[in-house]
Amino acid sequence: MFITIVYDNYAYDPRARVSSGFACLVKTATDTLLFDTGAHGPTLLYNLEQLGFAPEEVSGIVISHIDSDHVGGLFKFLEKNWETKVYIPRSFPSPFKDLITLHRAKVIEVARWRRICSAVETTGEMGPWIKEQSLMLRTEKGVILIVGDAHPGIINIIRKVKRLTKNKVYLVIGGFGLGGKSSKELESIVKSFARLGVEGVAPCHSSGDRARKLFHEEYRENYMESGAGRIIVPSHPSLIPVSEA
Repeated sequence: MFITIVYDNYAYDPRARVSSGFACLVKTATDTLLFDTGAHGPTLLYNLEQLGFAPEEVSGIVISHIDSDHVGGLFKFLEKNWETKVYIPRSFPSPFKDLITLHRAKVIEVARWRRICSAVETTGEMGPWIKEQSLMLRTEKGVILIVGDAHPGIINIIRKVKRLTKNKVYLVIGGFGLGGKSSKELESIVKSFARLGVEGVAPCHSSGDRARKLFHEEYRENYMESGAGRIIVPSHPSLIPVSEA
């Protein structure tokens, strides 16, 4: 299994274009999943090509929530690969679901926990306002949690993952949704990560620069600098492997 961030506000690999939004590719022994699609289809497709991936490889797409910077690239992608399944929160509006069907892809509505493929599961819809799902990847080291914008609250998501999996959260990747938080709130959230036993962090997208700095100070060598083009290999012997740009 390995994870590649293919769309983000932050740069990591100079081959990838930077744009507001988030998407990452999860490759297992049996499946290749795309989690979110960024805001701009041509940028997503360009980054996939530059990083060595073809749209045809993707067997499933998991959309975290309805925000345009997470769904904006979906339909351009489906023009390249419509023979895929699209897992979306059940609360998505019917016209959006119909548009996926018009692109000939299969819609799978997600309300509760479910398995996507071997070792990959979804939390199901969470949150009272913007409904959002997150991905859980089971590894020998614990659960890797991938979040889109964490609208339900990043700490709430981590707690639910621990309840669902009965396992520790090894690494959290993605948009932590902390851009508008005060320094006091951010400090409390960072400490909560540690109290919940999260071993490593890779904040990007909507996490915010201040939050990234505080997480770096708290986690030190277990902080992963993230951005478009970052590759994460859970089987690497070190806690947070360093990939070459």
